[in-house]
Amino acid sequence: MKKSLFLALALSAAFAYAAPADDDNAAPANNAQYGQTMSQISADLQEGRAEAAFAKVQPLAEQGYPEAQYILGTMYHDGEGVAPSAIKAAQWYRKAAAQTGNEAVSRLAQEALDDLTHPSAGGSQE
Repeated sequence: MKKSLFLALALSAAFAYAAPADDDNAAPANNAQYGQTMSQISADLQEGRAEAAFAKVQPLAEQGYPEAQYILGTMYHDGEGVAPSAIKAAQWYRKAAAQTGNEAVSRLAQEALDDLTHPSAGGSQE
């Protein structure tokens, strides 16, 4: 799963100016701040500061950003910066998978959810 987390971070950098699902007219300043925060989250994770990354990504996920929802699900799935919880991971994966604004993240979230709920179906258990 950790490889998927880094893939999500790469995707979030590519979509750093995406608005949350319920806000098609988000102000550019908010989008710029989102991009900066996602960069900080990426740096925190790469430098072993998972708890700091979790504290930053959780509010973004709650605001409806699909990349943040997927990353939060992955953090719960892997127990990165938080106690592992398959239930919470599944909740966040479902939210990210339901998003229509970022098809790539939606697909990743659905695959992660499938892996979580059907681990013997060929998903990796890293």
